[in-house]
Amino acid sequence: MNGVLAPHNDEELSLMLTGKKQMAYFCEEAMCEEFAQPVKEGKIHKHIYYYSGMIMIIFTLPEHDHKAPILQEAIVASFEAETFDEQLTQEMLIGALLGYSYEDVFCFIQHVKQSNSR
Repeated sequence: MNGVLAPHNDEELSLMLTGKKQMAYFCEEAMCEEFAQPVKEGKIHKHIYYYSGMIMIIFTLPEHDHKAPILQEAIVASFEAETFDEQLTQEMLIGALLGYSYEDVFCFIQHVKQSNSR
């Protein structure tokens, strides 16, 4: 299995506009500026959630709006996880919702497990 341990940074918008990615997640408003025009045009929808003083900004393709609250709940569940395994389960869901391949999510989880065991 050859997963890649890398985010879609700086590629989210182009991936979404070409239909290759259904959702994007940010925790800083400044990182979302490039999404302003597609949101204004209705090509992408913006969902804002708050948790413990933190902002969660989720962009979806219009036909995937129903997944925004699922992603938000998974992010919160990851923060609130009582065990490492519970957190990893949520991270797998988050990765899948954000459009990462199974191999990439698996690679990320293995990296986190190795880092946590040190």
